[in-house]
Amino acid sequence: MGKGNNMKKVDLLDIVPSVEVVKIDDEHEIELRGVSVPRMASIIGRFPALESIIRGSLGDDLIPRLILGCAASIGPIIAAATGHPDDEAYERAATDLVAHQQVKFLKAIFKISFPNGLGSFVDQLTEMMGGSVEGAVTTSIKMRSRRLPSISPPSSDEASPPTLQ
Repeated sequence: MGKGNNMKKVDLLDIVPSVEVVKIDDEHEIELRGVSVPRMASIIGRFPALESIIRGSLGDDLIPRLILGCAASIGPIIAAATGHPDDEAYERAATDLVAHQQVKFLKAIFKISFPNGLGSFVDQLTEMMGGSVEGAVTTSIKMRSRRLPSISPPSSDEASPPTLQ
């Protein structure tokens, strides 16, 4: 350590684990911890859709696989972050939470698992494995939304203006 470095020397046990408290419906506080690389690997290994995405298998069905793979893994991810990895009861309870609660948990888990963002994590892994971040191939995915027909019943003829056909 050079001059001017104000970093405090700490022990490994001083920095592990990072904790985030999530408040659900203003009445429940749940303590979450970051998900480690071995735990992530274990979860990814259980869900072939996630594994194929991680391996870079893109293809026309990427978006449905991403949605299905991520949806199936939400319970195990939340259970692991609450300190109950591989516990079926906790995984089932986390899977049965309503969407806004799951998103709150996932946001906090992502924040503490990747404090510098996912891009930084991927860059560090790429460099560690001997790859070059500058030479990395990136794939962009473009999505186009299409208008869906209205689910509301049509207005009565008297109340709606005539339409051109």
